[in-house]
Amino acid sequence: MYTLFTRNYKRLFFLYDCIFTITLYVTVYSLGLRRGATEDLSTMSLCFIVFIAFYLFWDLSERKEPANTDEETNLYRAIIKWEWVTLAAFVGTYVIVMALRWREVAAFIFVVVLCGTTVRFALLTWRKRMYWYRS
Repeated sequence: MYTLFTRNYKRLFFLYDCIFTITLYVTVYSLGLRRGATEDLSTMSLCFIVFIAFYLFWDLSERKEPANTDEETNLYRAIIKWEWVTLAAFVGTYVIVMALRWREVAAFIFVVVLCGTTVRFALLTWRKRMYWYRS
């Protein structure tokens, strides 16, 4: 992602990419390859919170680049809005996961939030890729 969607290669962005990779590995590990899938919902929720928070910081930095066109600035606005909504959704999911004793219901809520944010992410990524191909 880092090399695909950034104009300036900064050390901080490389660090963000490393954090993304680590949180994705922890999430896969928490999915239940070693035991039941619903036991680590809180860990998975926290990983997604960290992931989206760093993604938000990254895009807030990228949005401020002086070389951005109006179209690119509007694209970053849409992405940043999605990131704020997603961050709130995963924080809410984390609270629900911690509060609910019915792990099946908590797992269902987690999957719904994850699917919704992933679909929106895919659409925004496609839009961002199309912008870069045209540039």
